[in-house]
Amino acid sequence: MKSPFPLVASFGLALVLLATLPSTATAQPAPDASRVQVTGTVVDEQGKPVARVRVQDLDGEAPAVVTDEAGKFVFLPAQPDFNHLVLSATEPEGTRSGYDRIYNHTVEPNLRECRIVLKPMHTLTVHVKGARDAAIKDAFVGVEHQYDFVSTGKTTSEGKAVLRIPADAKIRYVLALKAGEGFDYIENFLPGNKYKESESLPAEVTMRLNGARRVHIRAEDASGKPLPGMTFTPWTLKIFGKQHEINISGATPGLGMPRTTDDSGIATFDWLPVDSVGNTSFLLVDSNAYHQPRDPHLTFGEVEKTDTPILKTRLLRTVTLRGKVVKPDGTPAPGILIQAEGKGATNHYCREKTRSASDGTFQFILYPEQSYIIAVLDDDWAARSITGLFLKDGAAPEEITLSLCKGTFIHGMVTQGPGHTPVTEATVVVVQKGSSIEPPADPEQALYAEKEESLVRWTGTDGEGRYRIRVGPGVYEIDGEPRSGMRDVVVKDEPTLKVDLHSPK
Repeated sequence: MKSPFPLVASFGLALVLLATLPSTATAQPAPDASRVQVTGTVVDEQGKPVARVRVQDLDGEAPAVVTDEAGKFVFLPAQPDFNHLVLSATEPEGTRSGYDRIYNHTVEPNLRECRIVLKPMHTLTVHVKGARDAAIKDAFVGVEHQYDFVSTGKTTSEGKAVLRIPADAKIRYVLALKAGEGFDYIENFLPGNKYKESESLPAEVTMRLNGARRVHIRAEDASGKPLPGMTFTPWTLKIFGKQHEINISGATPGLGMPRTTDDSGIATFDWLPVDSVGNTSFLLVDSNAYHQPRDPHLTFGEVEKTDTPILKTRLLRTVTLRGKVVKPDGTPAPGILIQAEGKGATNHYCREKTRSASDGTFQFILYPEQSYIIAVLDDDWAARSITGLFLKDGAAPEEITLSLCKGTFIHGMVTQGPGHTPVTEATVVVVQKGSSIEPPADPEQALYAEKEESLVRWTGTDGEGRYRIRVGPGVYEIDGEPRSGMRDVVVKDEPTLKVDLHSPK
């Protein structure tokens, strides 16, 4: 499930492993035409291939692989049709590492190329102390790079942890926490730095845990019954005296932040800093069975530091939507990429992708109480998207059918400046507009409810600034990078449609 901010699912996080190659690292997988694969090469700073290096995604969901004698690897992402992936490579000795960030803008299961350059790792020593300057043992510590926690650890009896960090990582935050002791973070950017551009990381830092406050989350289903086994994590936190809040929604479980409900449906957060200010929301994570339409939130200034507030949250069961894709002659169409995107009165819209099976069938697990567009994403085929599909809580929807057609091939140039210079390797955003959404009866929910369906897809420009994308009939908005303003495009049954995008600046 996807949300419009950096969360665990959209953008993965994990510890950079430094030990020798474990048994979980696999040999190169055989090419699989039915799945998106990532191919790449690991090299040193002189560009020479490096063999026997472990390569894994930072969230650790997919099996790691090892480079061959030519430094090459083939990696199978856990999510077959990912939008964003961060791969890390670490030598067995743990002295050098590197990473590459990959954006998947295409729709065919072709091999994706990436290049990871190994560089010496930076060492950071973290000291964690309590309010009375005593060393704190077994505190979790971590460093953040663009919402990815690239290294984590725990303090020793001396309150010290030594972290190894990739040389190119732009560390904005260092954090520490322990149950019953509290939470702290260091902002590694200059005061007044609006964009939080990182500074050079020192060799040592000291964190201070000034005490913890407790907060309970009570999870209930639609009937008010308590739900055990639901895992939550805070979205953001801000400590008095800091410049900015820190987004910790994507923190790896190795940092000890999430809490899971017990048999009475209660999850207890016992590490939140006593000197918190502002407010925070609590996100439901790692659940395919339930959806949290509205996040419970706490305004710290409205409760005493010694209070233990109980925040209730209502969870709805997810909905399974099944369907099939057929060719123009009515026969099954296997291997077609389909996207579902929902909008409604919720903090979290739903965006999911899947591929049709050998018999043309597919299924999604989607959020209820949202109105959906279901669309085909393919280089050779399109379909008239299904719009106005509202999925109700507790109701099983009818199966749907997507009938393939050739659709319309939208193409054009992305340029910028007075000379209309082509913009290469730029992102082009294509937003399909759908049906209007009936506002909810609750006036409070109506304030933040979406009023219209939309489905977002992406493509990219080539080395000459050209882009292309195939779509079915419908109404679209298109914009390039740098932003030039959305262009309204109505697609009927044209074989091709040229739409150039230009930014004056």
